[in-house]
Amino acid sequence: MPLPKSGSRRKHRCRNVAEKRQRFGCTTPTPVPCESHDVTCIPVTNYKYPDLPITRCKEEVVSLIESSSVVIVHGATGSGKSTQLPQYILDYYTQRSTYCNIVVTQPRKIGASSIARWISRERSWALGGFVGYQVGLEKVATKDTRLIYMTTGVLLQKIVGAKSLAEFTHIFIDEVILMSATINCKEFADYFVVPIRNKLNPAYVFEVEGKPYAIEEYYLNDLRHISHIRLSPQIFDEPMIAKEMYEVAISLIQLFDELEMKESGENKNLGLVSERGSVLVFLPGLAEMNYMHELLTSMIHKRLQVYLLHSSVTLEEQNNVFLTPVPGYRKIILSTNMAESSVTVPDVKYGRAGRVSKGYCYRLVHKDFWTNYIPENAIPEMLRCPLGSTVLKVKLLDMGEPRALLATALSPPSIGDIERTILQLKEMGALAISALPEEENPYDGELTFLGRVLAQLPVDQQLGKLIVLGHVFGCLEECLIIAAALSLKNFFAMPFRQHLDGYRNKMNFSGNSKSDCIALVDAFKEELDWGRSNYIQIKRIRELKNIPPYGFLYYKQLQSLFRQCGQVKSIAYDGTKVNVDFQKQTVEPMQTSFGALEQSQTIASLPLSICVTEVVEVGHFWGYRTDEKNMIVLKRLTTEINHLDLMPLPVCPYPDLVCLAQFTDFESKRYYRAQILCVSGDSAEVFFVDYGNRSRVFLNHLKEIPNYLRELPFQALEFKMCKMRPSAKSLVCGEQWSYGASQRFASLVNDCALIVKVYSVVHSVLRVDVYRYSGIKEVNIRDVLIEEGYAELAEESYESKQSNELKELYSKQVENEENAYVTPKKTKKEEKHLIEMLLNHFSANKFGAPNCKATLHGPFNPYELKCHSMTQISRFRVDKSGRSFTGVLCGLGWNQSLGTPLLPEHDMELAFDVQFGVDDIVEINILRTAINKLVCDGPNGPRYFGQERIAQLQENAREKLLGLICKSKPRQVIASKWYGKPYDWNQVDSKLIIDQSERENERGKNTFLYQLHKLVVLNT
Repeated sequence: MPLPKSGSRRKHRCRNVAEKRQRFGCTTPTPVPCESHDVTCIPVTNYKYPDLPITRCKEEVVSLIESSSVVIVHGATGSGKSTQLPQYILDYYTQRSTYCNIVVTQPRKIGASSIARWISRERSWALGGFVGYQVGLEKVATKDTRLIYMTTGVLLQKIVGAKSLAEFTHIFIDEVILMSATINCKEFADYFVVPIRNKLNPAYVFEVEGKPYAIEEYYLNDLRHISHIRLSPQIFDEPMIAKEMYEVAISLIQLFDELEMKESGENKNLGLVSERGSVLVFLPGLAEMNYMHELLTSMIHKRLQVYLLHSSVTLEEQNNVFLTPVPGYRKIILSTNMAESSVTVPDVKYGRAGRVSKGYCYRLVHKDFWTNYIPENAIPEMLRCPLGSTVLKVKLLDMGEPRALLATALSPPSIGDIERTILQLKEMGALAISALPEEENPYDGELTFLGRVLAQLPVDQQLGKLIVLGHVFGCLEECLIIAAALSLKNFFAMPFRQHLDGYRNKMNFSGNSKSDCIALVDAFKEELDWGRSNYIQIKRIRELKNIPPYGFLYYKQLQSLFRQCGQVKSIAYDGTKVNVDFQKQTVEPMQTSFGALEQSQTIASLPLSICVTEVVEVGHFWGYRTDEKNMIVLKRLTTEINHLDLMPLPVCPYPDLVCLAQFTDFESKRYYRAQILCVSGDSAEVFFVDYGNRSRVFLNHLKEIPNYLRELPFQALEFKMCKMRPSAKSLVCGEQWSYGASQRFASLVNDCALIVKVYSVVHSVLRVDVYRYSGIKEVNIRDVLIEEGYAELAEESYESKQSNELKELYSKQVENEENAYVTPKKTKKEEKHLIEMLLNHFSANKFGAPNCKATLHGPFNPYELKCHSMTQISRFRVDKSGRSFTGVLCGLGWNQSLGTPLLPEHDMELAFDVQFGVDDIVEINILRTAINKLVCDGPNGPRYFGQERIAQLQENAREKLLGLICKSKPRQVIASKWYGKPYDWNQVDSKLIIDQSERENERGKNTFLYQLHKLVVLNT
């Protein structure tokens, strides 16, 4: 094997080929003639390579690569390693008419695509011909491609799929170390040892001497002489960019014009400067980039072209950074660390510079901070990141135990970290647990179908499992939203000194679920434009979902979005902005019709007979009183209106206008008092303020209402049933009640006489119990909904309880009154007396013992446990008589040889507080079997199911889950009995255990997601 020329040094940078091939049972391929592969040979051209440092040693480095299995090439940024070296090998084989297939990896998509485009343009080759690229799902390459650039992840997937590197003759691993100017070449060379003359010698290191251009480095300390730049002290408590540092960056960019004039020795006005160096600004994230972008684009007179370089930006937009700026304009690139690795913008003069001319680097930190706190070499990812994804990919290779393969890594993780990762993957269901405890291996496990899916998903394993279970239960869209949102920073803001307001608004989004995840789904779906008032960080939502400028596609969604604010009148689009003109349609009859005394009288007048005219949702409806007194009032009002000589409206109809509107009932056309909700064309939607229903009426059927009729109290009432909320069966993600629950409620309240008993009044809405007569029996509709599983009991809000207390106080006050009619003169006295009585009541109790109990929901006590998971292994506890189950120990099981728990910190000992029997365990096992069918591989897996079969299995899984949570007959409450030996496994005689496990696969391994619970035989 030829050695390097005398005097050459043995150092490293980045090419790795045959050594990895040998690990997969391959050898360095012998060059073969091009014709034998039946491909078009690459034409030999007189291409002149650019004058770069690596060009001066072209023959030497090519010879070294061809004579060695592993070569490490180390050179300065811009020396030509990424672009030139692969071309040297390609041309070397082309000149000899020999087959080659070269792959070059890049850590970023834009790096792979941009270099491939640059080479194809320089060589006048069609992109996708001899040179191409593959990033993500995009592949621009053909069978004739001999030089392909791809991301490291794509190559890894090829290795996992083929379990071999035989497809390629040369592999260049580019940009080994990110965010570091130097690498430990000796460490790499010692790792890639090669056998030479019966000895193991380090891999050859080739040092590319020289740098393209000099780069001057500056720190904050060096900027003190600039008078108008104010420097704030360095703060280390919180990793953030202070507002002053943005101003420093802006000031520097403005100074570059002056610097360039001094360099050229010219005295020109800015308007005459034609070439201005490009600036590369490094920022930590998209939010900071957007803020900097706003600052720069607001400087219109400075003639700046600003581009973003971020992974969330499309490849087409990313490629704009390579465009030549308009003459007289300065190009500014705002980028994350992706511009630090492999992305080379040739005309950058400030930032990652020195490619085409002298460059300048400004680090906006103090020099001592850079020297003492920024490490020269980055910590290997394998030592600082979770190993879950790595272990799953190792399992896909099927090359033995993960610890054995990972031990061969350059920086291997500890055995303890590997063991813990294996156990966590088993707990998650990504790796299978052996059906026989004595065969359990803490360092390995069979890959399950879930594990294969998680190995392909670019999210945390827990979130990946959430997505898979979303498919199982038919709520994939919502689970995708939750997983994406939890992958980013929380977009619910908690402003300084407004934490309670922020939390309250977050609770509004969660509805009755009290769930952070449901709140994320609801907030994302609504996409509120008034984010600040509701404490939502819109920038975080934009990171989650970039809305394209096709506003008309979102018309219906926007209409639904603004429904709570009123009827949408018009929607206009301005780029990515939406201008919505809506009309208020909320009618508040209680505020119009009742004073303080009248409200109290209404509350005290129990019960009330009513008729429902419009159902808003389950438990929420409008109606009017049907007692004799109120019906007389309504009849007289209707008669008087329809005996008037009605006049047309004196003004054009507009929302909120109170008027008279025609309503047809049993072919009888009469006019009633109404309020306009919205106007559309030749008709308007109106709300009949005395009855509570809505209707669309032609504009010529709207009449002017006399003033004295307008001032009379409105008779329609708004009701909400008290002490009730949706059950798990009825609660739909992102909504309140299911369709089935809505239909059932409508059937109970429509077209029948109802009796309501008022509990309280909250924000002008009557909180009531609703009854209907079934034969001679009075039935509470809330009880019916609960019995049928649509609803469950709930505690009333504090405001409702307080109102109920006022009602009780006033009821006592009016108990002895013989006449309910109060003269106007007496009304004021009564109101004054009532107010004084209430003030005295609250004053007397202000400093006394608490007399009102309020249950607070969240944040929960850190010691309070809520278990909503499906564990891998459970051991049920039985009482001393062996007749009933008292609790369960959940976890990963125990090591049979040592008698110790496998993952003790994740074990949970629970005591039952409701009756739990064998039937429940059987139902849980049926549910687990249904889930396993939807997440399994092989001939019985979902890939062989039709869409109807999958939908049927999803519905079955949902029904089984809801059946467990929402029993038709509530479980019997029992006193909790804690097991005498908590957290001790293997406490039940094996003779009393019945195993219902499913069949194992062909390898004798159980690879189902969930194991079935083992039954314990009880004494009868």
